[in-house]
Amino acid sequence: MGPALWDISFPLMWVDPDCWTRSTSEALLRRYHAGLEAGGVRGYSFETCREDFRAALLDNLRAPISQLLTPQVPLDVPRGAHRAAMALIEAWDAEVLLGGRTR
Repeated sequence: MGPALWDISFPLMWVDPDCWTRSTSEALLRRYHAGLEAGGVRGYSFETCREDFRAALLDNLRAPISQLLTPQVPLDVPRGAHRAAMALIEAWDAEVLLGGRTR
């Protein structure tokens, strides 16, 4: 549906916030990056992949936020997705990309 890192970050937002921590999502990202390299992708460092992933987390926040603003959320949409999204954004320090706070 979107850039590859968007596709792997989006599902993480629709689960319980305790399910995906920084360490579990980083392990997934490392496995994904290793698969890219095994498939012949060159010149795409893990650090760049990590930064792209952080940006994708922010981009994917649009869906849970728009659903919070909708009076009738469809039954098949997981409740609390915005909490999972915000937990991942905080764990990955992605809000810094918005020019906000720094650690």
